[in-house]
Amino acid sequence: TSNSYAVSVSNGHVQYAADAVVALANGGTITVGSKSVIRFTTAGINAGAITLTAGSQIGQIIIVTNEDAGIITITAGALGAPSIVAETAAQFVWNGATWVILN
Repeated sequence: TSNSYAVSVSNGHVQYAADAVVALANGGTITVGSKSVIRFTTAGINAGAITLTAGSQIGQIIIVTNEDAGIITITAGALGAPSIVAETAAQFVWNGATWVILN
């Protein structure tokens, strides 16, 4: 099983294996596919004009982490140009056409 897609269910709790932390820069693309947890660092700078690619099925939920001091702003592929501030995470659901932020 690839760490990118591994899901474990133990005593009724679902655990997702995350990708390795990837550096993200201005104008970058977050490739979703069938992933559930996507981890990023911004090298301490703000990363704007980010594209979030399509989900694999309606109802897919992802968690995008920002593990650095910069701000990630998604301007394509998600409603409302959401930002993920430093050292936080955001959760999204795929509605078949775009990502909708849940928190």
